Amino acid sequence: ALGGCGESGPPYEVGVEVVSGDGTREVTVWSPDADGSWPVVYAVPGIENTAEGDLGVLATELASHGVVVFGTNVEWQSHQRDIECGYRFTRDHAEDYGGDLSQPVTMVGYKEGAADAIIHGLNSDAFSHEGTDAVDVACPPGAPRPEIIVPIGGCHVTFLEIEGRVRYWDNKDAEIILVSGADDDVCLPQESITAQSVLQGAGYDVSYVEIPDANHWEVVFHDRSYGSFKTLETDDPAGQATVETILTAIGVEQQATN
Repeated sequence: ALGGCGESGPPYEVGVEVVSGDGTREVTVWSPDADGSWPVVYAVPGIENTAEGDLGVLATELASHGVVVFGTNVEWQSHQRDIECGYRFTRDHAEDYGGDLSQPVTMVGYKEGAADAIIHGLNSDAFSHEGTDAVDVACPPGAPRPEIIVPIGGCHVTFLEIEGRVRYWDNKDAEIILVSGADDDVCLPQESITAQSVLQGAGYDVSYVEIPDANHWEVVFHDRSYGSFKTLETDDPAGQATVETILTAIGVEQQATN
């Protein structure tokens, strides 16, 4: 199986660092606190959200199993640029945190970031060079597209309009795993089911994972309580099901949660 190889077995302590480079917004890095060679995950939050706010718990859990996770912050006015520059930064600096680019690179997205993970993960040309409409010259040079894409809780029909846009994408080597909570009433599971059908019809390797008894937020260790959001414990079954889905796709064996 693929996966990290460290001095001692998981679960690992996780180090968190906020970094940035030319042309990028702040990027948060979650890495195992051990010497090793780790698969790389790039995490895309919803628009105008931070990676820490949307995906911090999920990223920490992934890193504890032997994965290095880079997550970018995103603003509406520049979200395409923010996502692409953060991804290029991730590939440029993965080895600084024990990342091993010879293993499959995974792009994970949540909410609007789920749609953006598909756009950036499957579009091999539009962001491949400096000076495009979406990416200015300050962004690092272009980078290969990810081998694995995991969109979580995405409105792929109503927001992404996937049926009209799929013809523009061409990263046919990617494995796509669409994830939805069975009780998601923000982006209904049917959005992911339809996206699966559309992508399969276009020749992509795509599967769908529906997490039982999970809403739009529980799949990433969040929920609403009395009108505000709360963070769930790391042993929450819905969030752990998402972790397991991602680790299985990468080829990392999931360890028991403490």
